[in-house]
Amino acid sequence: DLIAQAFAGEQSPELMEKMWKYGRYLFISGTDENANPFPLYGLWGGSYDLIWCHNMANENTQMIYWHSFAGNLAEYHKALFHYYNERMDIYRTNARNLYGCRGIYMTAGTTPGVSTPNQVVPVIMNWVGAAGWLAQHYCSYAAYRPEEEEYIRTEICPYLEAVADFYEDFICYKEDGSIKLYPSVSPENTPQNFMPPLTEMIAHPMPTTINSTIDLAIVKEFFTNLIQLGNRYGRYQDRMEGWKAILDSIPPYQSNELGAIREWQEPQFEDRYDHRHLSHIYPVFPGNEVNSVDQPEEMEKYKKAVCLRKIDAQTGWSMAHMASIYARFDEGEMAAQCLDNMAKSCLLPNFFTLHNDWRGMSITLDMDPAPVQLDAALGYVNAVQEMLLYASETLVKLLPALPKRLECGSVQDFQYPGGSISMKWNRGTQSFRVRMEAARPHTIRVALAKGFGTIRWIGGRVEMEERGEIAVISFEKKGDTAEGISGERKQ
Repeated sequence: DLIAQAFAGEQSPELMEKMWKYGRYLFISGTDENANPFPLYGLWGGSYDLIWCHNMANENTQMIYWHSFAGNLAEYHKALFHYYNERMDIYRTNARNLYGCRGIYMTAGTTPGVSTPNQVVPVIMNWVGAAGWLAQHYCSYAAYRPEEEEYIRTEICPYLEAVADFYEDFICYKEDGSIKLYPSVSPENTPQNFMPPLTEMIAHPMPTTINSTIDLAIVKEFFTNLIQLGNRYGRYQDRMEGWKAILDSIPPYQSNELGAIREWQEPQFEDRYDHRHLSHIYPVFPGNEVNSVDQPEEMEKYKKAVCLRKIDAQTGWSMAHMASIYARFDEGEMAAQCLDNMAKSCLLPNFFTLHNDWRGMSITLDMDPAPVQLDAALGYVNAVQEMLLYASETLVKLLPALPKRLECGSVQDFQYPGGSISMKWNRGTQSFRVRMEAARPHTIRVALAKGFGTIRWIGGRVEMEERGEIAVISFEKKGDTAEGISGERKQ
């Protein structure tokens, strides 16, 4: 009944809550700390001849785990880390044999039995961002669980060091000293001016480029995070100058003639919007390089790029990805609309999600059959959480993208890198309450969405920034709390 209602219009808050809970249920059922990581089909493939029976690290694997940090399931990452760490020797061989580099080269698609490159196509073989993108998850784990020093030393750092070795050898420079990443791929897109005529159906015709935006963003994020981690634990002092030089070589991201962020930073590659991946939005999501509080003007070129993406080129998982992006834009209605599109086209009566709609409704790309892909279900979980909480090591946004249909509600024990957050809100009465509890000493900036007034804080050392209504809260020890109240005006 809930799906029928969503099919006819927009999905209800009840369905959104059920999908959030059900996605977490599937995740917990499909993996644990000592298992293999959660795959595209979870435990429910139904046959031994699955269409995409691999762990795909150019989007899908990462999406499956995005929700786990804020959703208080970070420990489930240990299965993911073990899976990739135990293949490091093979990844070193890959790097040496394919690129003549130290460190590790991880092909995007792997299975428990195969970690050498097996998809021998340029869109996979020429992309060197998989290990760097997964490094975001390693670094996030260290940020959320810094007290696990032995685990970070033995399981997190060796992987990150190997990724650094590869990038140090792989990165080249132009004559002006700026970075040159080549080959470089924006998964799994081809520049428009290299697309064949419409009469020629070729999958991934020319994905190999120079300086794709996602590759530059991954490199920038990776070395920024590694320098921060090194300073925290007193490591890598002898390598940091080289890493800072790499960061200095990355120029600001450029826009195209339409004002949209370029998917490839080199001007000879034209943007193509008839595609499902949103790789070039990486600095906004899943990265934290650009946010709506500190770089509101910078956000505009990313918004333009997302608006230009064609709806009939999307998939179930890409609409979940797009929902999370719109949440980062603080646009709750657009985020909810993306999830509505998924519910209309890619959601089965048992709440399994599909790669695409098989009925030709022009909401997704046209493909038959439409395989089950549970990355969309897990991406849905993350998108709902992004509507309610933005969390980085330096900034928390409370209810940043609240759609009208979620005007009242509550959450308990959501996580940010410094501790936990519980909230209760009612936009109709403009009332809001939040309780933050520190997991360790830290200082965090906190912003509340518009429409609730100013938070009155109780507990913690709270200062207000000069610009805007942003609180800077300092917690001196584990267990310290700060409680905030805003509005209580009755209807």
